[in-house]
Amino acid sequence: MAALFARRRSPLAPRLSALGAAFVPFADDVALVETLPAYHREVGKRHREHITPLLLCDLSPLARVGVKGRGGESLLRRSALVPAKEVNESVEQKDGALCVRLAGNEVLLLSALDSQGTHDFVPLRKNLAASRSKQQVFPVAYQDSLCWLALAGDRASDLLATMCAVDLRDGVFAHGGLAQTSLARLSALVLRDPVRRSSTISSDVPLFHLLVDSASSLYLWDCLRDAMGEYEGLVCGRQDLLRFLATTSPSRSPSRSPSRSPSRTPPRHSASPFSGTRAP
Repeated sequence: MAALFARRRSPLAPRLSALGAAFVPFADDVALVETLPAYHREVGKRHREHITPLLLCDLSPLARVGVKGRGGESLLRRSALVPAKEVNESVEQKDGALCVRLAGNEVLLLSALDSQGTHDFVPLRKNLAASRSKQQVFPVAYQDSLCWLALAGDRASDLLATMCAVDLRDGVFAHGGLAQTSLARLSALVLRDPVRRSSTISSDVPLFHLLVDSASSLYLWDCLRDAMGEYEGLVCGRQDLLRFLATTSPSRSPSRSPSRSPSRTPPRHSASPFSGTRAP
């Protein structure tokens, strides 16, 4: 037990503990919430009533790393990773990880949702250590600086519309698209999950990745929990989310959010709000 408490936990650990979450060992020095008993009690009832839930999940313990510099793209390819072609787009990797282009010379990599935490981006990390002085390419410490949340369900874009100016609805915001925007008055990355080749994650279920400064994570969590009340949203663990994505078909009920004219996504060559640099 002492070893478990010595492991690093998400900045959202106080909120998760208050919900009865149990942290389990993950990777070498990290603890993760895989499932929430309260979620299972509630979701069973909703399935019987044919209600598709809206889920919020903390993925902060999963690996994420940034790569910045003119040699970044060649470094990614040497590490068997495929970079996204355009700014504000993402592409799935062979193992289910995501590569997101934040700017011309900066990318963010998010580990696979079903990662075991032991082999994430190992070739990339080795190549970064060997190449940073020679090729003007540097790691960006997004593991500690950014909190990572997932919001899933057919009402996800409705909820986000209450705190984000970008129109994230189906048919307006593309799969794999990234908005570098303001969310609940915080600088944020809002990424819609791309169309997956994996059979374990259904691309029919709307899934958004939300990344904000770790210091603001409790504030954003509280804003999302408050807004979820209208949509009967639930907090879940990582394995709960994976099962939901593998088995759920989206509801076809009409949106209750107020109509509005579509908002444009940020221009492709916008600056990353986290890098302090501008794409060439």
